Amino acid sequence: MSKIETSGNTGPHPFRSIEGATSPTHGPTIETGNYTKHGYQLACSNLGGSTKIAFYIFAKNELKSKWQRIAGYNISQTRNNNGVLYFDCWNFKYAKAAVIGNFDGASITVIEKHNA
Repeated sequence: MSKIETSGNTGPHPFRSIEGATSPTHGPTIETGNYTKHGYQLACSNLGGSTKIAFYIFAKNELKSKWQRIAGYNISQTRNNNGVLYFDCWNFKYAKAAVIGNFDGASITVIEKHNA
């Protein structure tokens, strides 16, 4: 007989790691070592003509090591202007989201969800 793995919603509830950012911002370091499924939603509003924002997800396994980028998306009036949904499976111990660049009046919120 084959083994079937199921995943329940055993992680924390979705939370806003970045809320209403209007300038470059890094979210808090989240301990993700107990979870393998990771979802991020970036919501954006008021994108200006010169808005050029980068949305990054960083991860690492030791607190003293350097952050490594595992995902990145450009946000502008013509690219990802409705936001970004990201989901992946990985086993890094720590993660954080960041938005950097020229906001030109834009407002960015990032919502995270981590499940086992």
